[in-house]
Amino acid sequence: MTPRRIEGYYPRLAAAVNFMEAHLFQAVSLEDIAAQAAFSPYHFHRMFHAVLGETVAEYLRKRRLTEACRSLQESSRAILDIALACQFESQAAFTRAFKRMFGMPPGAFRKERPRPTYTEKVPASEELMQSLQTSATLIPDLRRRESIEVVGLAGSYTDADFAAIETQWGRFAKAIDGYSAENEIGASFGLCLGEHPEVSPRRSGDFIYLTAVPFREELGVPPSMVRYLLPGGSYRVFTHRGALDQFPHTLNYIWGTWLPKGGLGTLIGADFERYDHRFDPVGRRGEIEVWLPDADPSNSNHEVAR
Repeated sequence: MTPRRIEGYYPRLAAAVNFMEAHLFQAVSLEDIAAQAAFSPYHFHRMFHAVLGETVAEYLRKRRLTEACRSLQESSRAILDIALACQFESQAAFTRAFKRMFGMPPGAFRKERPRPTYTEKVPASEELMQSLQTSATLIPDLRRRESIEVVGLAGSYTDADFAAIETQWGRFAKAIDGYSAENEIGASFGLCLGEHPEVSPRRSGDFIYLTAVPFREELGVPPSMVRYLLPGGSYRVFTHRGALDQFPHTLNYIWGTWLPKGGLGTLIGADFERYDHRFDPVGRRGEIEVWLPDADPSNSNHEVAR
């Protein structure tokens, strides 16, 4: 099917998504959902999977678990009540599914109150559908890279602070002008860290975002900047292509669709973005690589990237 023909189905798929969102805490059948898009159940299931990269059942489960996550953090509602409202037959089944998606059981999640993450599943929109078909690689490459020490500017953010992070990139570009590395000339990194010994979070639940370039011993650490050792190893690498404004859609697909579907749970280690000559910061478009640490030990003999 051609991209133009697929695009013509986006409004119909969006109508079905709106129906699912309106009935998120009710039992709904594939037949009822497909009817909203004027598809047969068979063709709707195929089209939904082709555009969004997951089945209808997977989408509903992850959206319900995301709302369960919010309920756990914002209310004292019993876990069993939340499980039943999310259409799970038992608390045990809910707990297993929740742990697969968020890396911990719901009771521990409520107690620890971790920051919201991109693992949360956002509602699908026509804009998201368009972005996934034109801007993102839906299947990542497997690559290895050596460890590298980087230096950069760090800030404390929530996942909603996309504009503030872009502002940090602007400040960093001016401060780091002329500081480049022979092994990765023109490359820069955006690292998402749970913590950094030299940076204090502004709020409970914040993460540290580090805009960085490879460190050069002879140049030292510029004022107000910090160093970080980016571990080597095996990574899953996605590529975003196109406008920077569409980049959050790529991230939401990676964290809200691909990662939970792969059953990898909570990642151990830093995930990061890599920018090079393929990205135009002035035009705010181009290619951005998203690197996720790969926990599968069998993936240890892939190409070493530098």
